[in-house]
Order: sequence, then C-alpha cells, then structure tokens
Amino acid sequence: MIAADANTDDFGRLIAMARQFYAASGYSEIADFNEPTLLTLFGYLVTSEDGFLMATDNGMLAGLSFPIFFDGDSILTQELMWWVDPEGRAAGEGAILLDAFESWSRSRGAKATIMLNLETLDPDGLAKVYARRGYAKAEQNWMRVN
Repeated sequence: MIAADANTDDFGRLIAMARQFYAASGYSEIADFNEPTLLTLFGYLVTSEDGFLMATDNGMLAGLSFPIFFDGDSILTQELMWWVDPEGRAAGEGAILLDAFESWSRSRGAKATIMLNLETLDPDGLAKVYARRGYAKAEQNWMRVN
C-alpha cells in the first residue's frame, strides 16, 4: 500500500471519507456538512505549496503549512483531517499517511508538526500512537456550542 498525492479525480471518494469523519467528529453540533466548501478546500490543498492532501485506498490526510505567528520564518505544519476506514486501519494505512505527512513536513522545513486528537475518535488510542512517534501533548482545546 502506498500513499499518493490526491488529485481532482480522487475528490469524490475523499468527500465520502470526509462525511464519515464528520459523522464521527462531533462537528455536526456546530456546522452542516457542506460538500462545496470541502471541494474548495481540497482544490486549495492540491494546488498550493502550503497544502497537503494524500490518499490511500481507504484513507486520507489533509494538512497545511504556515508560519508561526511569533516568527514568520518558522514554519509549522498541522493536520486538518485524518481519516482511515476500519479496513485501512487494519492494513496500516494510517501509519502510511502519517509517514507521508511527516516527510512532507520536513521537506517544508517545518519546526514542528501538529496532529489533532478529537475526543470523539479514540483519544486514548491515538495519544499512544502519537507518543510512540515522538509527539508530546502541547495544547488542549475546549469548545462551547453557542
């Protein structure tokens, strides 16, 4: 199994995966699923040097690179959405995608890579994955639905 840069031909299946991510994420409390918005985002990610959109047979990882607001010369990369269907998880597709994202992050000269951990998506299991790969907890977000 290899990860490949996504292109517009992949957008249909990536939208289907994004729907699964959305359903599991808890974001439905604050926003509707809007396919045109995601298509715009995917288009940006595949055309911008600051965008990352990679796919495997059963998974995807989307991310960005950007300067840290304290120092415009220091680049960070951050995952926006990482989803792997259950059959892809068993086949190691999540690790393949994360390897590709970390490699891209290094190629961008990033000082750090930020990965997210939603409370609705096995936070304890994912925390163990991140810790094994050298990530440390850096921040917690708290959300209140208005």
